[in-house]
Amino acid sequence: MARTVSVLPEACSIVYAGDTFQVREVFFVPVHEPGAVILIEVETAHPLEVEAVFQRDFQLEWPAALGGAYLNWDPNLHAFALGEDQKKVAARVGSPTAALSGEEYATNYSSSSQNSFLLGATAKGKDTKVVVIAASINGATEAEDAYHRLACTYPELRQTSSNYYRHYLNETVNVRLPDAQLQQAYDWGASA
Repeated sequence: MARTVSVLPEACSIVYAGDTFQVREVFFVPVHEPGAVILIEVETAHPLEVEAVFQRDFQLEWPAALGGAYLNWDPNLHAFALGEDQKKVAARVGSPTAALSGEEYATNYSSSSQNSFLLGATAKGKDTKVVVIAASINGATEAEDAYHRLACTYPELRQTSSNYYRHYLNETVNVRLPDAQLQQAYDWGASA
């Protein structure tokens, strides 16, 4: 159902569309915050519910390791709390409108590694939902503070990121190439 993908230096988006709805999923990482934001812009003629589903991979890259990691739902924060035994590395994944939908489990007869939350139904018309991913290497309190900043100030953070990349690209060497694909590869390399 993905119709188009758009990429800018500060964000990328995927548009999903059906006969009675359109959903634009916008991903961006603020320049000076430890996290990411996913905006879900909904336009629908009938009630529509969006569910965010993910599998956690809360480990450092090999050969490093965190040891035992945990995940649980925090109903007050409307987010999953991720952490590890030393309580230094922590993350929060959720939304101000989130309601728990599913949590990973393992029993003797079945298991699931998926975690999910519902973002709240859009009855009809336009609506924007936000998914926030925040992290810290200094513990849970710092991760929660980042989560709140991202959830409350994402419009300003997105504009700051846009301004940052616009300024960066205007102040660095710029090359214009006749081949569109080569130009795109160059531009990607310049903004990375």
